Amino acid sequence: MTWLAGTFLLATMAAAATSSMDGPIPQDQDVFGGLDYEYSWDDGMSVGLLFDSGPPVPSPYGVCGACFGWSSTYYHTATDFDFTARRFNVPPDTYATSFRIWWAYGDEGPHPNSANHGGDAADFSSITLDLYEVDGFGGPGTFVTNLTGTWTTLDAPSFYKEFVLDTPFVFTDTDYFVSMRAETSVSTYGATVLWLMCSPDDTFIDYENYDNSVIGSTGGWSPYTVLSPCPTDQDFSLQVVGASIPTPVPDGVNAFPDPGCLTSPSVCKEVTLTFDRADMTPVRGYSVTFELDNLMLCSTPGASVDQGPYLSGYCGGSCTHFEVIDNLDGSYTVDCAILGATCGPDSSGTLFTVDVKSGGSEGPGTLTVTDVIVRDCLNGPVTAVPGNAAEIEVDTVPPSPVADLLSTQVKTGNGSDGLTGILLSFTEPTADVIEVWRAPYSAGSTNAYPEYDDMPSAAPPALPASYPPPAPWALTGVTGSPQTDEPSARGYWYYVVYSKDACGNVSSVSNMTTGTLNYHLGDVTNGVANGSGNNLVNTPDISHLGDNYGLTMIGYNATINYLDVGPTDDFSVDGLPETDDNIDFEDLILFAINFEEVSAPGREDDAADLAVPQPGIQEPSRTPSLRLVGVEQGVVGTSRYQLVLEGNGNRVQGGHAVLDLGGLEPIDLGEGMLLDAQAAEPFFASYSRDGVLVVDFAALGNGRTVRGDGVVCELVVPRTANRPMLTTVSLRSCDNEELTSERHLALGSPSLEEHMFAGDEVGSNALDLLGARPNPFSGVTVIRFQSATRGPVGLRIVDVQGRLIDQRVTEVVSPGIQEILWDGTDMTGQRVPTGIYLYELQAGGETVRGKVSLSR
Repeated sequence: MTWLAGTFLLATMAAAATSSMDGPIPQDQDVFGGLDYEYSWDDGMSVGLLFDSGPPVPSPYGVCGACFGWSSTYYHTATDFDFTARRFNVPPDTYATSFRIWWAYGDEGPHPNSANHGGDAADFSSITLDLYEVDGFGGPGTFVTNLTGTWTTLDAPSFYKEFVLDTPFVFTDTDYFVSMRAETSVSTYGATVLWLMCSPDDTFIDYENYDNSVIGSTGGWSPYTVLSPCPTDQDFSLQVVGASIPTPVPDGVNAFPDPGCLTSPSVCKEVTLTFDRADMTPVRGYSVTFELDNLMLCSTPGASVDQGPYLSGYCGGSCTHFEVIDNLDGSYTVDCAILGATCGPDSSGTLFTVDVKSGGSEGPGTLTVTDVIVRDCLNGPVTAVPGNAAEIEVDTVPPSPVADLLSTQVKTGNGSDGLTGILLSFTEPTADVIEVWRAPYSAGSTNAYPEYDDMPSAAPPALPASYPPPAPWALTGVTGSPQTDEPSARGYWYYVVYSKDACGNVSSVSNMTTGTLNYHLGDVTNGVANGSGNNLVNTPDISHLGDNYGLTMIGYNATINYLDVGPTDDFSVDGLPETDDNIDFEDLILFAINFEEVSAPGREDDAADLAVPQPGIQEPSRTPSLRLVGVEQGVVGTSRYQLVLEGNGNRVQGGHAVLDLGGLEPIDLGEGMLLDAQAAEPFFASYSRDGVLVVDFAALGNGRTVRGDGVVCELVVPRTANRPMLTTVSLRSCDNEELTSERHLALGSPSLEEHMFAGDEVGSNALDLLGARPNPFSGVTVIRFQSATRGPVGLRIVDVQGRLIDQRVTEVVSPGIQEILWDGTDMTGQRVPTGIYLYELQAGGETVRGKVSLSR
């Protein structure tokens, strides 16, 4: 039996991978000239390319700079598929550590006609490699094994990827076929394209499993030459990275360790001691002494040293005597002899194995044979000497964890699929492998897009407590910083990083990023299909919003739930949507900010873009406000009102007003001169909900604001003793910052006979509002006010739609500073959701108003 040495294996393999990541792979030269090296050690081991087909050839069809192998995979049941088989040969006495292939899904290219029909790359639970023997006709024969490992991207532009094996594979022959295995649990019909880029002509023959036979079957294999687009006899590009097995010392007892490192004090590895012979004298017995340096036996000598088949297998089993002696100086002597008249073997073989673990220090550990005695059947000496020592790297220290992982949405250059990239940046640790994992805001493994807070049990993923992290965490193709990840579905994504050293030690988990969107809020249609985006927020999107504006949705998964994007947890276009089941102002303002240029800088003020100030309206003041004022009487029996924007200073991008009409139905309602005078047409909408009238408006465009002060809209209602009252006001900046102050300007109007315009501030020294603290709050907020008189105080709380949340009358208070507590519950004691709430205090005939932000 042949055994192998794994000294420095992973370190050398990592060096090869690193050298291939310095830049894009050039296609006009043998790029592996710098990789096809050999590292020579005292034990004769070498690491490098065991097989090299070269980079892909230029395409004879003039597309994408390369020729392509396999076309598409069709599936309608949950099963596994083998793709194109590629023949390769390796030198004798070698083993593989990784395979390198140029390949891509149809979704990511490279062919311009790539398309997935009913299927998706995500349908496959894994892409691994299968090995097959070569049959007598030169084609794929018996299935050997499925190779498991991890794909890493060495060069993204050229789709050059490396499959690092979990365990090195020892080749017992020189010729094999390798194929791509796609595993799927999908039971519906679909087709997924997988491109394999072709290498130059060689003597090997490709085979296609175009009948999609399952793993383990050779039925359906057919010579590749019958399938285009690759020309005859062009196989897909393949490189096999590995190592040669050390040359044993002739007539020596050689020690060979299992590949890999000792990565913890409790991990054990097996060292095999073989007698590799040139002398052909039959052997009856042997005595071998070995010593350990920075290694120790895993258990007692009798349990750690096991007899091999060299003598016992020759004489039929229990026909030998086997002893292990502890010499008490770090060395051990192993004696074995055949009992009885039977003489022994005259060939090579395995004498025994030794299970060892770390001796306690970092660095190399060795098992060295120091003395050998071998006797023939008459107790005469047989030629035998100490051979190769076995060296195992002891490395129990994992790399340092990443502490500054940051994710940022990529807002330009994303194509037209409605999905954006997410840029990952961090300080790269000293490590051989970097892995970036992602998980969505979800309920279990179910992505919670688009109404994250409405999906039952949805929450951010937990910071992984173990490696590899469990679902919904998934490994990305990001292997360094800065690089971009491209999730295949819309969501709010979180990331963590792990790093590994050459021995496979894994760092502790990094910090977890805050969530990041991979789509633009407001990108709700591609102009053809609603609910599908194109990475633009433009007229089709705002029209689709307008068609459904003012609607209330019932429950999660409503047909237009993708329109419900606001409010977000931080009120920005990058925050987590904390949706309210209403298509309203909280959605409009996010659409407006992202309109036309989702990542453009804010516009500079342009004098030509300013609206013409309206006569009779005050000049801009420090605090923007909306006022409802009564104007001259119109048609007999009617009253006219204007909703007026004042103190704007060109800071307001959007506004929201709720009017209590006292049961009146509007006779007429239309845009005012301020909106008509804007350089670009703004959004304006009104609707009735819960017995009140809602009026919303917004300038459309990143950084664009309503210019100037003036009349937002005019309202005509039947003239009665009941007058419209402005109950809720919200004015937002181009960053969706609330601009209105805690004390609003006149929410009602005096009689038409008293004033043409109303402008007095509500409230006086009799009742002064001191504000709510904390604000925002999550548990309880304290509303503070100062009363000039003794008497009862009433508290009324409404949401931004004007719906009554809580109402109470406190006991009589004395003059001075007073406090009222609100715990974020409604009149039934139920907790109310995250959002902005308006409160009103009434005492001594005075009324003051303010707002608080509740964040759960």
